[in-house]
Amino acid sequence: MRNISIVTAFCADQIRDRLSFEKRFLVEEGINVNIDEREQGDLTFFKCNINNIDEFMSNEDISRLNFEELFKDYIISALADIIVNDLEVILIDQIINNQCQDYAQDEQKFIYKLALDKLNLLKEKEDETFLSQMNKKNRIKLELSHYLDINDKIILEGFIRFRLKDYFKELVVAVECAKDDFMMEKEYEEFINLLRYFVDIQEPQVKLVHVVKDSKSGYKLLDDSHEIIQNEYLQGFVLEMVDDELHYEDLLISALITVAPKKIKLHLKEDSDVVETVKNVFNDKVVTCQGCEYCNKASVNKVLESER
Repeated sequence: MRNISIVTAFCADQIRDRLSFEKRFLVEEGINVNIDEREQGDLTFFKCNINNIDEFMSNEDISRLNFEELFKDYIISALADIIVNDLEVILIDQIINNQCQDYAQDEQKFIYKLALDKLNLLKEKEDETFLSQMNKKNRIKLELSHYLDINDKIILEGFIRFRLKDYFKELVVAVECAKDDFMMEKEYEEFINLLRYFVDIQEPQVKLVHVVKDSKSGYKLLDDSHEIIQNEYLQGFVLEMVDDELHYEDLLISALITVAPKKIKLHLKEDSDVVETVKNVFNDKVVTCQGCEYCNKASVNKVLESER
């Protein structure tokens, strides 16, 4: 009966615990697995074999094959769980350390979290996470099975880099995407800070501005008498809405900075992105309407349009 050796640099505790946990399934089949452990430098070696095989051997080769297959499945199940649940996050951290050396520690932590999000490890919907993890684990199990058919020794971290190249590439891509998202977020924050500077250095020109929106003419700025405030940025707004929705916030912010109100009242309950941006730029100058005649009228119009 052949032995299977597992070598790891980072997951000795996880392998030890997982092999011990998986043993109970073999015990139910009457199979007793022996695990010898030793350390050599930064590496930990686990040598696994069945130590009571003679008790179950018969004259038919199929019995040996059955035991070997159960034994291999035992190793595969343990290693697949460790790769997905434990080693994956360690590898992501290593990739970030290699690719983000010029980033501050808190920035690396933020990129790390974004990378985990990309890999569906922190999703709120448990059913989606479960399915994603199962598909990933099945791919890893298949490759482990092919490898252990012809090899008695597996160096876990090296196996991922050289035999699970597509999987390792997914980790690298997740980190790269997280870096891109971080840079976009950082640029957005810098842009918001610049706009805050312009807001802070301006003297208020009007007491109150209402920000309203309808489906036909887009955003409007109203004064405290609910009269429309004419503004060069909003005059071309309807045309811009057709061309690029990303201009919504830019044009509205530009208009508000130009008008320089002391207070802004938003009648935009459903436009959460716009509301968040306006609040980020104008801070405590912003209040959100909790319900008024205009808001009620806008809600009714929206319902009527959806029924047409």
